[in-house]
Amino acid sequence: LERKNRYECILYLIEKQTSVKQQVIEAALVGLNGNSLYHEQMLKLCQQHGITSLSSGTCTFLFDQVSNATEAVSLMHELQQYGMHTSIQVWNAAIHACTTDWQMAVNLFRECKRNGVTPNERTYRQVMKACAKSGPVRITLSLLEELQSRENIEVSAAILGTALGSCAKTGTREDAISILIQMQTQKIPINIIHVSALLSTCARDGRDDIALELLECFRQENPFYLSEYNLTIPPAPLDLLAINIVLAACAKARNYGDAREIVEQIKAGDYAGIETPDVFSYNTLLSACADPVQAKAIVKEMRMSRRHRYGAVPPTSITYTHAISACRRNSDIESALFFLELARNDGIAPNVYMYSAAIWCCGCDGDKALELLEKMRTSGCTPNVVSYNGVLSALALQGRSEEALSLFEELKDDNLKPIRLTFQKLASAIRGSTEDIARSEMLEHVLALMNRDEVRVRTGGPILQALIRQYGAGGRYIEARRVFDQIQGPVDAHCLRAMLYACSAGEPPRWQDALSLLHTSDIVEGTRGPAKVDSKALTYAILACAKADQWEEALNLLKLYGRPDANSINAIQIPTFGALLKACGRCGQPAVALRLFNDMESVFGVSPNEDCYRTVVIACNQAEHDKQRRLRLGRVTDDTEDDFLQWWECALSLLRRMNESGLKTDPQIYSSVISACEAAGQWQRALGVLRSMLKTKDKVEDEYSRLNLYCFNAAISACAKGGAWVEALELYYRMIEKGGAVTPNFITLSSLLVALDEAGQKELAQGTYEEGVRDGIVMPWKMARSKDGGQIRAMDLHCFSAAMAKASIRSVIESLLSSKPDHGMNEDLVIIVGRGKGSEEKQVLLPAVQSLLEREYGIGGEIDARNAGRFIVSSKALKAYVDKHQWHE
Repeated sequence: LERKNRYECILYLIEKQTSVKQQVIEAALVGLNGNSLYHEQMLKLCQQHGITSLSSGTCTFLFDQVSNATEAVSLMHELQQYGMHTSIQVWNAAIHACTTDWQMAVNLFRECKRNGVTPNERTYRQVMKACAKSGPVRITLSLLEELQSRENIEVSAAILGTALGSCAKTGTREDAISILIQMQTQKIPINIIHVSALLSTCARDGRDDIALELLECFRQENPFYLSEYNLTIPPAPLDLLAINIVLAACAKARNYGDAREIVEQIKAGDYAGIETPDVFSYNTLLSACADPVQAKAIVKEMRMSRRHRYGAVPPTSITYTHAISACRRNSDIESALFFLELARNDGIAPNVYMYSAAIWCCGCDGDKALELLEKMRTSGCTPNVVSYNGVLSALALQGRSEEALSLFEELKDDNLKPIRLTFQKLASAIRGSTEDIARSEMLEHVLALMNRDEVRVRTGGPILQALIRQYGAGGRYIEARRVFDQIQGPVDAHCLRAMLYACSAGEPPRWQDALSLLHTSDIVEGTRGPAKVDSKALTYAILACAKADQWEEALNLLKLYGRPDANSINAIQIPTFGALLKACGRCGQPAVALRLFNDMESVFGVSPNEDCYRTVVIACNQAEHDKQRRLRLGRVTDDTEDDFLQWWECALSLLRRMNESGLKTDPQIYSSVISACEAAGQWQRALGVLRSMLKTKDKVEDEYSRLNLYCFNAAISACAKGGAWVEALELYYRMIEKGGAVTPNFITLSSLLVALDEAGQKELAQGTYEEGVRDGIVMPWKMARSKDGGQIRAMDLHCFSAAMAKASIRSVIESLLSSKPDHGMNEDLVIIVGRGKGSEEKQVLLPAVQSLLEREYGIGGEIDARNAGRFIVSSKALKAYVDKHQWHE
């Protein structure tokens, strides 16, 4: 009577006993009605009186009384702490008490095995039941596989049914089918519950075709056969739950037609024992609908059903939410507002979900979305993050960045937690801003409003990516890196790509940082090759190295990570190869460029495009010119690949492959091939390429016509080297005849004069030069400074070839005997020769000019003491020549 309650009375009576039997303790524990406050005291008494075990019935009773999994685990640990024998029955009771927490159930299961207690069939079933409620299906299937490996335990129908239940929630269709196959093998009857589990996996996988086929077979009371798996499911009586799952599969696949037909079949009584669709049937049908007219018909049908005493299916708030969502695809806001008003008429106050669905129907009408948001607030309905996201989406489609930013601030003021979609829509709206500075400032403002958890890629990634890329596009690498370093936790593929883009777009390119970021990243999204590197991130890293002319580093990245596997698409796109090929060309590595070009298709699975061909052809042309220059200097050996290869042949071969592949050639490619042949002295090949180009390019666009001039020039230069002066002259006059963009220029005339001079065609060369002067192609005179600093008129020949310089000298000297000389005899003739065009280690023009004047005209001159690049013929020498050769009547 002195005790406060009966629990303390029981405890008091037990404590007064000097000797207590197990039955008394168990009776007392039952009398305590599972009150956990007294468990520990009772177990202490058991330890004091040498009691080491409790009956399974008592333990089951105790675990049945606990209120949650945490208390069950605590009770189990107390039993172990006070030396109680824990049999498999005790462990089963403890695991059964944890069915609401699959993680604790799995932990107890593992602890049971660690304590040397062998789980039985009930143990596995209890753990799998806990996992089936909320746990991952992989653990359930792993437990099933472990149970199947036990020789002394037969897998029961209950176990397989539990596994199927887990598949129905989170498993795949293949998982469910494998269990059904096992049931078929063990001749375990398959009922409608098992079939519903299979249908649930079909609904989740979007395989409405299988669900519909199975439903039709069962409707006609035929077995369902899956030939792919050799599985036969006997017909079972259908219930409305199974049919609704098929409707859900149709809704997932947006298959409104079949979903509508199923509902009509239910109404027609085609399914035995099912008289009418329920509200779930209609709501699922609405979720498959994308036509406001059809949605109105469904809602009308539900409203009309209220006239029936039995089987009435009135619309609910979920019904109207789905009906409004059906208006979203066509942005039919008027129909959405109609459904809102209809719900009010039915006594259903529009809730946050209905308003949010209506807002998303606004499409790109930001004003209407804002109006609905305000109406939602005034009606006493508090907007959620979905509501704000809908308005942000409408504003983003209109590029109304400032209003979107203001709305985001309101969202934060309402203490709502933005999700990733929020930041996606906000970033999209800010991208609509016209000025780069404004975009950067807005994105920085959003970043300042984000808390620590939001500065993670899983939530705020779109803003972080947009800001990093914005800075990268402006060449502001430091700012981009600052934002990148603010990211909390792991980085996703999008942010890594943006940062590596900033590395590649920087001036200079931050290739070292790009390598460091790529090699230390564990991003696998978008991986195409066997290495765990994102393909787009790899692309930007290679671009950064290529732009910095670090071709070796770029090539190493390509070899390490760029090879695609047998089941994937190309890891690296063509522009990346183009950048790397150009880097090899700039760095004087034509052999590397050619090998990479040849490996593009065979190793990396990428077909070269016109730009790749152009780059490699140009590299071959440059290599041939470099080889010929070193030949003239005696620096060529066959020890290196660059010296061994015939680059002009490589260029010709590439042009031929390009034509065979059906790719479009352009004059730049032709001019490079012709130039390579010209450098190697292959004038016949050069002319052949030019003629083939002219056959295919009779009508060329203006932007390409300008480049055709280089093709002609290279061909004429090749003829000059081969002594084919007739062909060179023919080409020259063909250019004059065609005119326009291929009118001969200084280089054309210079190459032709070389050909004529070397062929000994002095008069023809002189006449051609005179024509060039008259046509303004060549202008030998310019103003220069005299010895005393004054202005003088001088012949500037330093850019002339020897042949053109000789023609120019002849023209001036011979004009002295005419009535209109090109130079006055009262002034010294100053000839600027420089080192001479084409000279490498010795002067070319000066000896040619001196020799010509002395041999042909008997005129001497001297080198300017102050400027070794000037040769001066005195006025006295000029007068002497004129006096000697002038003809008098």
